[in-house]
Amino acid sequence: MYDAYKDSELIIGLVAPLGVNINSVENIIRNYIKQFKYDLHTIKLSDIIKKLPYKRNKVVEDTAYNRIYTLMEAGNELRKNTKNYILTMYAILDIYRKRTNDQPLKKTAHLIRQFKHPEEVLVLRRVYTHGFFLLGISSSYNNRLQYLNEELGIDEDDAKFLMEKDEEETFLYGQHTRDTFYLADGFIDIDADDDKDQFFRIFDLLFGNPHITPSPDEHAMFLAFASSFRSGDLSRQVGAVISSSEGDIIATGTNDVPKYGGGLYSTDDPVLVRDIEKGEDSNKIRKKEIVKKIMLKTKGLNENNITEEEKRKLVDEGEKLLKDTGVLEITEYGRTVHAEMEALLTCARIGVSARGGILYCTTFPCHNCAKHIVATGITKVIFVEPYPKSKALDLHDDSIFYAHDIKKGEDSNKILKKEYHTKEDQNKVIFQPFVGIGYRRYSDLFSMKLSTGLEIKRENDGIKIKWDRNKASLRVTLLPMSYIELESTVLKDWTEFIKGLDK
Repeated sequence: MYDAYKDSELIIGLVAPLGVNINSVENIIRNYIKQFKYDLHTIKLSDIIKKLPYKRNKVVEDTAYNRIYTLMEAGNELRKNTKNYILTMYAILDIYRKRTNDQPLKKTAHLIRQFKHPEEVLVLRRVYTHGFFLLGISSSYNNRLQYLNEELGIDEDDAKFLMEKDEEETFLYGQHTRDTFYLADGFIDIDADDDKDQFFRIFDLLFGNPHITPSPDEHAMFLAFASSFRSGDLSRQVGAVISSSEGDIIATGTNDVPKYGGGLYSTDDPVLVRDIEKGEDSNKIRKKEIVKKIMLKTKGLNENNITEEEKRKLVDEGEKLLKDTGVLEITEYGRTVHAEMEALLTCARIGVSARGGILYCTTFPCHNCAKHIVATGITKVIFVEPYPKSKALDLHDDSIFYAHDIKKGEDSNKILKKEYHTKEDQNKVIFQPFVGIGYRRYSDLFSMKLSTGLEIKRENDGIKIKWDRNKASLRVTLLPMSYIELESTVLKDWTEFIKGLDK
């Protein structure tokens, strides 16, 4: 059945922080995908924002700053009015309208640039399932700032403001690039010397190259995500893995409550008293108590003289008032051991040294974990999800080198191999973003038989099969009877929703 759709459509999404040159990314993809005899159809969500009428905020294009800022504001308003779905739905409509008689478009890749909210990605995944592949494009803060300042002519302070706004707005329907980036299926560092090779490798995997195997980083990060699934933490699941300098996995960890005798509680224990069983997050409870006490003291109130409802309103007011003070970022009252710490403690329990090893973590380590990582002798930390509350880089700039501080023109390969420009930098732990295939598509693209798509072979009668891009087909194909029907159904419901907006 799959062979009938070997020329299947491919839906590619891009997510990148502000300041990444997305035009150059599109050109790399367009030029390379021609080798597979595929055409590229590009959909810009920014163009959709400009065209749609369901907003008061208009896009002003007299300067680069005004264009970006007003696009953000207009996009936020559109998401609010339509619960985050509108831009994705119009992207689906764009794809649907290109069809003739509801027939699939052979050898066509649709590139959607670029996503700013997790809900937009989830809609595409519901409609196109494994036929949708999200690429996360990373670049250093310095390089992005330089691009906005020197290439687009935006004042440096204005550029910094836009970058912060893009990364994470408190507004529910605002820009949430950081949370969206975490959902990517493949991660590329556009600053690296081999950035084009990273693109080429991912597309070769998508088109079934049977001779590519996981890198040590991909293997370890997959295990880190697998470890995270064991967590019963109420708020988030984090996983970590420690490997030796030679790539041997020596410890894993997740975030959960410690138990007597060592280790964490698991479902095999006869008595479970994790947060998931107790029903509360002790850290959040304690933070609310602190906020309440601050508000009572500043307002001169006696807790015994006010109602529970008044206390709740007081805490709500306090949390809004103190949101930028750092008080709400306190973490030390939690009962859970962090994943990174549990991995380090595992090494201690089993008598294996972590010195000289690499720590892989699904999220950027907090400052509490960072100091122990440095003290243990770990030489490199590789992470996927940024963690803006972490003060690791501020508190330990003497012992941590953030790979995304590399400036344009510097040789990143030499820097990451510890061939630094200064002697001081040679004695620092490298913190760098993950590059490669993410955990969501690990089995799909690396397994020969367990993929949701086609099985692949590496040999024929004992001879290695020659793989040819000109003859290659997608590893995971879209079946028209599923996704075109979903497109039609979703757009029908969407049409009814739009009619309500038009009234």
